[in-house]
Amino acid sequence: MTDLILSTDNEAFEYAIAKEVSSALSRVNNRRYAVMPHGEGYAVFLDTSIGYKLDEPNDNSHEQPALKDNQHNDDHEYYEYIYLRPAWRSQLSRLFFLMISFFITLTAHNILITGTRSGYSSEFGVSPLLDVVIKYAVIVMIVYSVYLALRILYNIFSLKYMIGPKGVQVTDGIIEIDETRFEYSQIRGIDRSQSFFQRILGYGQVKISTSNDNDIIFNNIKNPSYYRDIIRERLSAR
Repeated sequence: MTDLILSTDNEAFEYAIAKEVSSALSRVNNRRYAVMPHGEGYAVFLDTSIGYKLDEPNDNSHEQPALKDNQHNDDHEYYEYIYLRPAWRSQLSRLFFLMISFFITLTAHNILITGTRSGYSSEFGVSPLLDVVIKYAVIVMIVYSVYLALRILYNIFSLKYMIGPKGVQVTDGIIEIDETRFEYSQIRGIDRSQSFFQRILGYGQVKISTSNDNDIIFNNIKNPSYYRDIIRERLSAR
C-alpha cells in the first residue's frame, strides 16, 4: 500500500493544506503527489499512476526547475479522468426490501410443502383455499423480487459520472445513452447536499450549476465533499 504523508501529529490535513503540501513536494522532488481522503481529513501520497516529470535545472542553478511548455503551474493539464457511479450503499433500502421479499417467498414456499405433505391437516393450519392464495402470493413476491433486483442494478449501472481535465459529464442509460457535458468555463456553482441518513452512510449529491441554467447532479456518490473539492480545484485552475 502507498505510504501516506500526514501532519507532524500523524493526523490528516484539511483539504487546502493537503493540496499545498502535495504541490510543494511535487516541485521539490520532481514527482507527482496527490491527495486522498483519510479519516476525517485528507492525506498526501506519491502518485505513480500518471507520468509526471519536471525539467531538470541547469548546472549551478538554484532556481526552481522550469515547467514544460504544455504544463501549467497548477498541473491541471495532468489531471486524470475520474469516473464514478452511484454508491451501492445508496440502495440499502431496496436491498432490505429484497431480503424481506426473499424471506417471505421462502417461508410461503415452505408452508406449501409442509401443508402438502401433511394433507392440509389442521396441525399446520393449511387449507386448499389457503394453498391457492399462497401460490399466487409466491408468484407475486418472486416477480417483485426480480423487479427490485433489476431496479438496483439499473440504478447503479445506468449512471456514470466523469470529472475530466476540462469538464464534467453525466452518462445516463444502458440501451439508449444520453450524455450531458459541460466545460469548466460554463460552471457557475458547485454545491453538496446530504440528508442525515446519507451523512451516516457517507454518500450524497454534488450539484453543478451552469451559466445556461442547466444543472448536472452527481447522485448518490460516495464522499461527495471530496469530489466537490476536486471540481472546485479544477475550476479554479482553468
